[in-house]
Amino acid sequence: MNGLQFDVNTLSSTELIDYQSLVGALINRVDWLLLRLSVFGGQCQAVLDGARDELDLNFRGVSKSTVGSSASPNASANAE
Repeated sequence: MNGLQFDVNTLSSTELIDYQSLVGALINRVDWLLLRLSVFGGQCQAVLDGARDELDLNFRGVSKSTVGSSASPNASANAE
């Protein structure tokens, strides 16, 4: 067994609850970071697409960062 893996069956119920809380907090932070990077990437693309002001930048950036949404085609259609 290396330092990154351990058997959760050896944890007491209190330790397991603490471990689950830590893992949940880590997952929430990673989700937040992924969302933030997605918005940043959308804003970068909006600048390249010719966003004219902060409102346009934020609208295009959020629209382009929406994963699996129909907002991206609409945003590029509005830009033309």
